[in-house]
Amino acid sequence: MTLPPTKLSGTFLRSGSVPPVVLGGGVVSSSGQVTNLIPTGTVSSSAQIDYNSIQNKLSGVVSSSTQVQPLLPGGTISSSAQYPGWVTASSQIDYNSITNKLSGVYSSSTQAVAAIAGQTIAPSVINATGAISGASIQTSGNGTVGGNLTVTGLLTATSQSIQYVSSSQFNVSTNKILVNTNQSLQFGGLSVIDSGSSNNSGSLYWDSVNNRWLYEEVTGAAYTSAILINGPINTGATGTERGLVVGRVPVATGDDHIDTAAASSSIRVDYTNTKRVDIEAGLFVTGALTANGTVTLAGIPSSSGQIQTLLPGSTVSSSAQVTAFLPASTISSSTQFKTLTDPFTGSFTGSFNGAHTGSILAAGVVSSSAQYPGWMTSSTQVVWSSVNYNTGIVSSSGQVQLLLPGSTVSSSAQYPGWMTSSAQVVWSSVNYSAGIVSSSAQFNALTGTSASYAATSSNLNGGTANYIPLWSSATAQSASSMYQLTGNIGINNTVPSASLHISGSTMIQQVVEKIAFTGSAPIATTNIDITSGSIHYRSGSTSTNWTLNFRGDASTTLNSIMYPNQSLTVAVVVNHGATPYSASAHQIDGKAVTPRWQGSLVPTASANTTDFYSYTIFKLASASYDVFASQVKFS
Repeated sequence: MTLPPTKLSGTFLRSGSVPPVVLGGGVVSSSGQVTNLIPTGTVSSSAQIDYNSIQNKLSGVVSSSTQVQPLLPGGTISSSAQYPGWVTASSQIDYNSITNKLSGVYSSSTQAVAAIAGQTIAPSVINATGAISGASIQTSGNGTVGGNLTVTGLLTATSQSIQYVSSSQFNVSTNKILVNTNQSLQFGGLSVIDSGSSNNSGSLYWDSVNNRWLYEEVTGAAYTSAILINGPINTGATGTERGLVVGRVPVATGDDHIDTAAASSSIRVDYTNTKRVDIEAGLFVTGALTANGTVTLAGIPSSSGQIQTLLPGSTVSSSAQVTAFLPASTISSSTQFKTLTDPFTGSFTGSFNGAHTGSILAAGVVSSSAQYPGWMTSSTQVVWSSVNYNTGIVSSSGQVQLLLPGSTVSSSAQYPGWMTSSAQVVWSSVNYSAGIVSSSAQFNALTGTSASYAATSSNLNGGTANYIPLWSSATAQSASSMYQLTGNIGINNTVPSASLHISGSTMIQQVVEKIAFTGSAPIATTNIDITSGSIHYRSGSTSTNWTLNFRGDASTTLNSIMYPNQSLTVAVVVNHGATPYSASAHQIDGKAVTPRWQGSLVPTASANTTDFYSYTIFKLASASYDVFASQVKFS
């Protein structure tokens, strides 16, 4: 690439000498540097030697001009000192006193400076020990500055070239270095030549087309370049840029920007304190998730110990919970039996209650292979090829096949088309003889009863429709107190009106009631669904007066699930904040009713309290009710 010439504008100053520190190691610029480096006694100049004291001098050898003069022919002039009146230097002449001077002839630099002021100088080399002052200096060749270069105006380079700066500092008197002012070029920046390499460089470029910084790899590397990754994007004034948040994993927010703000990154790493990784957003894994340690997820139990705390009270989830409730001496596992009968080591199936004497096993009975360690109890203990077996003895089907005559069929796999099981046959598609059945399902279809039922000795014959039979030993009783009708079960009642309808005295040791819990406050019309429970708890603070509507559920009326002369009790619990509210009206199946309040007074609500309302509903006739209500206040 042809580079345009370099143009320097301003004043060009050269003063002083090149400091030795600027030169490369080992470079000697004066004899003063050499003196200290040569061996003692070395003669480096004639000043060190007294010629007259030299012995055994060669004849005719001289070392100074004074010795030469006597040897010269007569009349030889060897110096101006021989003729004091002669003019041998310009300093002897006063130029202004000379007459008849030739026009345009100069004898000193001062005359030349005066004559060429304001003119263009174009020498091949400018040697100056002082300042060079002028409007501008232009050169089309190469230049070398041995001293300092001071530019008080603009330094304009009209060519592209690599310049080597050997000083330890490069000072810029403004806040920016401008490069690549040629708008036709896409990339501009800084290139670094590797020391000792052959034109290999690493470069930092600004991509003016895509507006981003690029890193260029050295010549011949495995890749060419890459985008420089920057921090969070700043849309405000320069100097207000955000940094990265400590402990938060950076996330790409563009092709050359990363950010750790909560809006961009949801992963935090705290290795110092909690020593854990927090993911604030959801975790979605499409592949396998492998963990060497324990993985705990909120709300998901990972052991039976966690599940037990989530179960309702009195729930039995393991045999360990049952052991405490069993009668004394009850054996519920083989480990208990073992402690009673040691050295018995077998397993126990079934149950046993009470004291036991003697052995439960017959003499000589082996219950496990552990009793005889030397016995072979499985074919996996034997390497068939290492056994000294009699000819013709085989231990597996794989060996048998080789010994069978040709064309012998030893498995259904040899003939895929053969039917080897009833599962391959669709019974309804077979042309079978009338009355032949091949399964219990066919038997049931032909007889109206199941095969297992028909085969039992305790089958039921006769009986009364809809009665649920009871058994005494293996025989069904002729009478029963249990009756089923349209999905309801009645005890001593042939017309059950509920899922379980008991007539007569009922003794219940303990009843746990379900609470219909709602986290919000009552709304303008609050439905109380009896099928959801008999206790309804609204935990949110009341914000308006409300109407209570008692019903079965959204598709069932209370009138349809209650018979005349029946009653039910419903509790409604509400919380009040600084401003209390109360039930302003009551309904059953959307029809208004007026409760009879305990003490004949309609209760009021109080701030920051919890009210427990109890409603007992009497059904007098179809869609006709009496409602008895009360309020208990808690704070």
